[in-house]
Amino acid sequence: MCVAATELGLNVHQIDTFTGWTPPQTDDQPFNMVVAVSFGLLVPPRILNAAKYGGLNVHPSMLPDLPGPAPLHHTLLRRLSKTGVTLQTLHPKHFDQGRIIDQTPSSGLSIPDEATATLESVLGWIGPLGAVMLYNNIMNGNFATDTSITPSASRSLKNTKNDLFGQMDGSAEYPRHARKIIPEDRHVNFRWPSSEILLRDRVLGRLFALGTGLAPTKRITFHGFEDTTDACWEQVQAKGPIIRIGNHPLDPGAISAFKHDKEKRIYFRTKDGWVSPTEVTLEGSPKQKASVIYEKLRQTMPVTCC
Repeated sequence: MCVAATELGLNVHQIDTFTGWTPPQTDDQPFNMVVAVSFGLLVPPRILNAAKYGGLNVHPSMLPDLPGPAPLHHTLLRRLSKTGVTLQTLHPKHFDQGRIIDQTPSSGLSIPDEATATLESVLGWIGPLGAVMLYNNIMNGNFATDTSITPSASRSLKNTKNDLFGQMDGSAEYPRHARKIIPEDRHVNFRWPSSEILLRDRVLGRLFALGTGLAPTKRITFHGFEDTTDACWEQVQAKGPIIRIGNHPLDPGAISAFKHDKEKRIYFRTKDGWVSPTEVTLEGSPKQKASVIYEKLRQTMPVTCC
């Protein structure tokens, strides 16, 4: 937004608190509306009340579902196939509790390429939709009326059956809260299904683990995972030579490296398959390709069979 405003020749005021700050006037005229988009700060009543038309906020979810600071993260992490945009007034005391002026139709919009969607791709798709909604309502003057929409989400938007993230977080019930993403959300547990690990890798990135066989006392950060279940099953069923860390290669969390693997990968057993990191960073060491660790395992670990 700062870049766009600068290109348009607009004044930019970068603040991290409203304390002691008052919006400037233009041509001796006070501002008449506040528009907040992914702002992160609660606009105080003194500023909202000073604006003739109050404030508007574009929120990328179908409120009342997913209020909070991270709606797009939660949309993907909770495996929602549809979402939408809500235009609401700014509440003087609470986030995402303003009057709803406009909203995507209750059936929602299908997320493009939902199975492979990233935060960046969803933002690139939904951002322009929110901009158009804001523009149309300002041009139509809806902000100056008592327009109020009572949202009614479709059954598909309320479906929480596949919301493993919410179930583990204890917040799968509709309407869900899009709380702030915290470091622990990146803490991978190899007892999860492979799909959950791959999903978090795609949405959050830089997953990490503690106490693994690769680094029992250190943190290991992963830079990308791939689903390698089929390839690993072939190796396990062939009972070929295997280097492993763990009681058994089929135990969740067990780490395996196959002696004749041309790809030189290391594999982590999950609840229902295997995933393989492309690059890793061991605490205190630079980032390196997983193939480097593969070679180290071959040199230091005994070769056994399944």
